[in-house]
Amino acid sequence: MSTDRLDEVLDATYDCLTRYGVRRTTMDDIATTMGVSRSAVYQYVRNKDDAFRRLAARLHHRALERARRAAADEDAPYPERIQGILAAKLDLVLELNGASPHTAELIDQIPAGLIGVPSPCTSTALSPLGIPRKAGGEQQFCFVQ
Repeated sequence: MSTDRLDEVLDATYDCLTRYGVRRTTMDDIATTMGVSRSAVYQYVRNKDDAFRRLAARLHHRALERARRAAADEDAPYPERIQGILAAKLDLVLELNGASPHTAELIDQIPAGLIGVPSPCTSTALSPLGIPRKAGGEQQFCFVQ
């Protein structure tokens, strides 16, 4: 499987997520965004859920790599390393939260613990930090593991 082509599918999936949300996105939307047929998309993902799972995993792995680099920086003092680890995780949530009101759907679909916070409170965890809360959900604080 071509990694470049899979990345194109995931990029198109992200575009559709920001425009339509998880529920309203279709495989046709992803294919149209890529400029290919729907059957071409099926060569790289099994279905819409698989595309969103792979997208969530890609976003998670990028944040995890950033956190690992921060943790491995032996020249930095421990508080700075911890700050780098937490920033990697929080930046992922902030990036998704800022891209579109629909991206909270993706955050809420990530299995609990995948990004270090319980998934039901992930999209609302920003309110206690002074960031306006999106409509819906309880206002609560999540601790990063």
